[in-house]
Amino acid sequence: MTFHQPQYSDISFLLLYFNANAYDPEQLTEDLASMPALDQEKANTDMAFLLSEHRLGLAEFHTATSCTAKDGVFARRFFEDVYRFAFENGEEPDISKYWNR
Repeated sequence: MTFHQPQYSDISFLLLYFNANAYDPEQLTEDLASMPALDQEKANTDMAFLLSEHRLGLAEFHTATSCTAKDGVFARRFFEDVYRFAFENGEEPDISKYWNR
């Protein structure tokens, strides 16, 4: 049996809304709501897998936000918060809480 192991690009559309140059998280919820249920579930599953495997860190934070995270813990927290926002009706992540300024 082969398990699906998503690449970062599988969820990159979720993170486009958190780029510091085009920050628009509210659009993410609208776009997710308009997606077919199977696509929503795939995005949810893929991001949950990447989080569980600790595959989202400093480099991915920089790619997603165009910013440098304070450290790996803050980068991971950002991705966990994005997941909660996108799939669990969590609070909107404010990228300024996570970046190194």
